[in-house]
Amino acid sequence: MSRLYHLSYDTVDCQRDFRNNYTDARRFILCVIATSPAISINSFTESSFILEYEQTEPTRLFRFLRNNLDPYFYYSVSLVAKNTETGYQYIEHTPNMTLDRNLQRELRNLACNNLGKQIIDY
Repeated sequence: MSRLYHLSYDTVDCQRDFRNNYTDARRFILCVIATSPAISINSFTESSFILEYEQTEPTRLFRFLRNNLDPYFYYSVSLVAKNTETGYQYIEHTPNMTLDRNLQRELRNLACNNLGKQIIDY
C-alpha cells in the first residue's frame, strides 16, 4: 500500500547556492527526489510536491531528504494521514493542474548531470 507525503520548500540562499537561478534549485530538488524510490511526484502549487512511495520507512525518507536538502533548502515534509480501515489518505487541495502538467513534462526531460552538488544515495 502506497503512502503520500507533502513536501514544501524554499531556498536558503539561492544567490550563493544556485547562482540566483531558481530553475537550477528546482532541478536539484527534483533530482534528489528522483533518486529516491518515489513512484509518483505531483505539484499543484509553486513550491510544494505530493510524493508517493510504496512501503517506504518514513524515518529513512526524512533522513535522506535532510542529508540532501538541509544545506540548500528550508523545507517541511509530512506523512499524509491515512485511515487504517478504509485506506483513505487525508489530503485536500485546490490544485493548479497546469503546474502539475508542467512538472510531469519537466520530469520526463530531467537531466541530473552537471548539478554541481553531490546527491547522497537513498
